[in-house]
Amino acid sequence: MKNLMSAFTEIAPRIPFDQGAPVINGPAVFGFSPGKPCLFTFPVCGERPLEFTVEGDLPGNITLDPSTGSLSGTCTTPGKYSFRVNVSNALGSATKDFTLCVEKDKLCLTPLLGWTSWNAFANTKDMNQESIARTADLMVSTGLAARGYSYINIDSSWQGKRSTETRALQSNSRFPDMKALTDHIHSLGLKAGIYSTPMAVAWGSTDFEYYMGSTGYPLDPDHYHEYFGGCGKTSFVEQDARQWAQWGFDYLKYDWPSCDLVHTEEMSKALRATDRDFVLCLCTWCKLESINQYKKYANLYRSNHDTTDTWSCISGNCFTVDVWAQHIEPGAWFDMDM
Repeated sequence: MKNLMSAFTEIAPRIPFDQGAPVINGPAVFGFSPGKPCLFTFPVCGERPLEFTVEGDLPGNITLDPSTGSLSGTCTTPGKYSFRVNVSNALGSATKDFTLCVEKDKLCLTPLLGWTSWNAFANTKDMNQESIARTADLMVSTGLAARGYSYINIDSSWQGKRSTETRALQSNSRFPDMKALTDHIHSLGLKAGIYSTPMAVAWGSTDFEYYMGSTGYPLDPDHYHEYFGGCGKTSFVEQDARQWAQWGFDYLKYDWPSCDLVHTEEMSKALRATDRDFVLCLCTWCKLESINQYKKYANLYRSNHDTTDTWSCISGNCFTVDVWAQHIEPGAWFDMDM
């Protein structure tokens, strides 16, 4: 029996990410909007240090950092640009062809890989700027970034009070400097995500602490529901979107039970009006009959309960999405939560 149990509990050996000749991971195609910042890091396993070079012309003023493998800059001319990336170290080299799409609505051409704070910290005191920054560091030091993981997403409980001047929602005392946090995440070649809701009060709130959403009172009877009373008639969507862009975020999880098209379109337009690209994720219960409208405004859609780290939850929550499978495509993906 002991040998039998050992056979069932044996796991695959961990393969170090920072040994051997270079191996280039990640998608062969990615995109961003004309005139908005490009931030993309080529994920590569192999002994450090690595040296990156590019064959072919990068568009606009986009440049490649030869030591980190990160692209940065902007391009105002729409088009599809092909080039080859070479990576070398002391043990060998690797090459891979890439296509960069500089066009509107060309975000999220492949499914995202990343991390979200809720299952780790929820709304506890450990949900703070230091923990998020440390998690970003771990994404790199554990080798997940080298294998293609790139998003560090802050879930609910970052919210503080609204600015009396701009009316934009500000962070609470656990996140004293959001701009410094996104700068740190970006310096690692990663991207940063944030959370909001069109409800007046966000999920994650407790009897002792309420977290604001992107609307305010009075409540809208057309969008009323049992969770904290629903959505407010006063919209702060444009102010919040501008603030997130100024802080440097790249992704928004927009979270409310109905996933109605009115609030979806409003937030999508506000994000696109900023000077940054935002991947927009809708949750929690999107409606299949609205999928064509969702695709106009967002990149990710959820229609399931929160996932926990149990097999029964994962198998029941994530592997029953065949009805959505025919609708996924580059730029439009079903989100299986954790």
